[in-house]
Amino acid sequence: MTIHEISGNLGRWLQGSVDKCYDRVYVSIGGKFNQREQYFNYPEEAKNKVYPSNAGFQMVPAFLRNSESSNVLVILVDMFCNGDPCRQVLSSVLQTNPHIDVALVNTDVSLGKTLKYLVRDIMDYIAEREIPSNKFMICNFIRFSHPNELEQVLEESVPKKIQRYVGRYAGYEDCFYQWYGCSIYTYNLIYQYRRYDVLRLMCYSLLMRLFEKVFRTFSINSSCIHLAQMGVDDMSTQKALVGFLRYSIDFTENYVQSESLGENLGHYTYH
Repeated sequence: MTIHEISGNLGRWLQGSVDKCYDRVYVSIGGKFNQREQYFNYPEEAKNKVYPSNAGFQMVPAFLRNSESSNVLVILVDMFCNGDPCRQVLSSVLQTNPHIDVALVNTDVSLGKTLKYLVRDIMDYIAEREIPSNKFMICNFIRFSHPNELEQVLEESVPKKIQRYVGRYAGYEDCFYQWYGCSIYTYNLIYQYRRYDVLRLMCYSLLMRLFEKVFRTFSINSSCIHLAQMGVDDMSTQKALVGFLRYSIDFTENYVQSESLGENLGHYTYH
């Protein structure tokens, strides 16, 4: 268990770590521990209630903490300031997960070509080491509760760019996942961007109406989502829900890899 702090060239550092063979790599962009509590403004029943932040799991997901892999590399990309609680949280997590090493990459991906070079360095390393696609994941958590105009542009542009850069490496096109954001219904979930982003936009209103109808307690636990299957009485809603469940992962819970699903997506499903 080691925490490496990187303020320079990530590619140079990755090449320098050649003596250590990682068999699994997870990249979190924007997944930073800022607060211990989370509040939701919608629906009405959730207002004024306090929920635990999932930021610690954005940095090190549950499925890595319980991974059978012997050497896991977690790459965290954000602006890390002196005195922020990230290092303290990571140290606590890694004490019980000695198979995980963390690289803290202190950079602002909104600046110029920073994101392009960052993803390129990571993907070059992944491809060179021949890390299987089902052992690699890059996740974007750059979302804002109340985005201004510039933040909205950032939310839209960053995932599109990441997918474009990742897509240049054959066999890894489906390894990029996007966080849904701060809606209480999907707070703990990420989705496979390439396969689901368009469908997400098409089905958003339908699914939100369904979740509002069936959620009686506002637990932000993905197992509650399966309650939505109860009472679905029309094909369009059922189809939308199946797609949602198929391409979504709860990063606060364990998941298992499906051997073959659909078009051999290397897809992950809930326990």
